[in-house]
Amino acid sequence: MEEGIIPRINGAIFSAEATAKLQQIRVWVSYLEIYNEHLHDLLADSSEAGKDLSVMEHPSLGVYVKGATEVVVRSEEDIERMLEYGLKRRAEGATNMNAHSSRSHAVFRIKLECKHRAGPTMSSRVNLIDLAGSERQGKTGATGIRLKEAGAINQSLSALGMVIKQLSEAQTKRMDSGSSGAASASSATTWIPFRSSKLTFLLKDSLVGNSKTFMIACISPASTEAEETLSTLRFASSVKKIKTVAKVNVDHKDEQIKSLQNEISALRSQLQFQSMSRSNSQVDMLSLELDERQQLVAELKKSYDTQLAASEEIHRLREEALDDMGLSSNEINTAFGVAHDTPYMLNISEDPMLSGCLLYYLKTDEETTIGSADSNNIVLHGLAIPPQLCIISNIGDAELRLSVPERVLEAGGRLIINGKAVGERDPPHTLKHLDRVVFGRAHMMRIMIPKLAKKSTAAVADGPSTRRRATLMMRPTVLEEEEHEQYAADMAEDDSSEAYRELRHYIEELRLKLSSERLDGFLKVLKTACPLIDEANDLSTELRPNRHYKDDICDDNSIVVYSIDALVSGLAAL
Repeated sequence: MEEGIIPRINGAIFSAEATAKLQQIRVWVSYLEIYNEHLHDLLADSSEAGKDLSVMEHPSLGVYVKGATEVVVRSEEDIERMLEYGLKRRAEGATNMNAHSSRSHAVFRIKLECKHRAGPTMSSRVNLIDLAGSERQGKTGATGIRLKEAGAINQSLSALGMVIKQLSEAQTKRMDSGSSGAASASSATTWIPFRSSKLTFLLKDSLVGNSKTFMIACISPASTEAEETLSTLRFASSVKKIKTVAKVNVDHKDEQIKSLQNEISALRSQLQFQSMSRSNSQVDMLSLELDERQQLVAELKKSYDTQLAASEEIHRLREEALDDMGLSSNEINTAFGVAHDTPYMLNISEDPMLSGCLLYYLKTDEETTIGSADSNNIVLHGLAIPPQLCIISNIGDAELRLSVPERVLEAGGRLIINGKAVGERDPPHTLKHLDRVVFGRAHMMRIMIPKLAKKSTAAVADGPSTRRRATLMMRPTVLEEEEHEQYAADMAEDDSSEAYRELRHYIEELRLKLSSERLDGFLKVLKTACPLIDEANDLSTELRPNRHYKDDICDDNSIVVYSIDALVSGLAAL
């Protein structure tokens, strides 16, 4: 299998041929995600995770992200680890927030400083953007959160399309008038709406000025996707019209610091004057601008050794986070003293890109507790997950037994094994290789038992390629496509639905009144709706304890009406 874009770039940066010509090369990386017009740092520590970042611009420094984590890397393996960690952060966030990587833009940035053996220090930056695919809402049938996600994607892609269109038109006019020049020159007299979205603002330096821009378009050969394919090709064709001229960037850090310090002095003078005039809005704006300039100076003054030490501390915190969240790193077997035959659980996500990102080991001859309390070996948060949900016992790496403490399921806990609900009085369940287990309502895992996999001729291949999840634009997916089809069934339907059980008497009556075709269609709708009612009741237990949802069936021999009512303190509320 051929390598993707990022491995090839990594290889070129750290190749022996490149380093032989240089006295020194320094590399930093950052990894960002744009979801619903919110910008998140995927390399931030747990305390900063999920924070919405701002995109800023400075006349000489260009576009930058305020507060984004920049990590020093010294090898191809370091960059690969950052990609894997960021992707697993996306997977962990998707589990908790229903965000999906296919509905968010990913931005991986590489910053370089190169010092030739005879010559000045030069700098460069590579922006690698994985754009989310546009969605036709009528075709996908998106509603609710999905509709909002699709709207945000289409809005940002439309903004990007508008920016590219105006840039190409401005250049075409300039060429028709007999002038030549790059996008920066053409945009000097034309207003371009870069600030209309965070995506276009981040891409500004890649589309104008001192840059080279490349685009890869993914299209489908299916006739049903002909309209989307044509639209994508038109979009890619418009990008080809943008002409930029790239020149060598010589590092002028000392001059930049001096210029920023002059700006700080000027801002302080303005701030002092505005304070005397009692203009609060102006004072606040100047104070914010002054703070930003001071932060930029502090970042530019940091020595490489200081940044390296900070990156090593971030790496230490990241390893702790990996251990806490059950995420695997490249050297997890060595780092945590885990044998290759140790059973583990892999997450299954509705988004194929995020399946297999989260890995939880079940230690040999030990009991692994699972629940929402921090005292558990594996901590999972979400609906229907009490402080301790279940215990998995590993017997000699060849047998796994799942047991449930008393009264856990009565208190709202939920466990599904291969689509069947675990009952309060059930004996311990023996888990098999490739079993599916749903914990609560948000976490679905696949059980992996390497010893049993070796004995089974039908088992999927297990090893480093299975344990190490595909990273962005680097490796194929690990789990089978059927896995994702089964995901929806296991997550939504099970035989433990309280709402469904309450209607069993009415369903038996309907069997006598409806044709088999009408009954099958009705039961299909019912089995989809009932678990959603159960989930709504789990939510209201947490947020509005006095509100309870129930379903009802009414029929007059010709029409069957299925309704959902909300009971507030015993009173029905439509």
